[in-house]
Amino acid sequence: MVRPAGEGVYAITLLNGQLHVAYALELPKHPSEVQRAFNFAPEAGFALSIKNPEAGAPPGAGLSEEEKPEYPEKLQEEFRDRRFELEDLRMLD
Repeated sequence: MVRPAGEGVYAITLLNGQLHVAYALELPKHPSEVQRAFNFAPEAGFALSIKNPEAGAPPGAGLSEEEKPEYPEKLQEEFRDRRFELEDLRMLD
């Protein structure tokens, strides 16, 4: 069964080369079992980094080969052999 975790507003911003996402839940008005199960706060903000799928990960961490994103060559080049990309919204598409 699929249930929504909440409804609200969000913003993705770029501040000093770092992506951030912030949200504020409007519904439900009071936290329910879904918000408690996933530890969703009514409002929160996070810094985002996009991991280079070609960079290694520690054992037991990261996505399986089937789950890893496959970026077009031009976007993959944006990593410039770094482990993370911080500032490119196109990576989230």
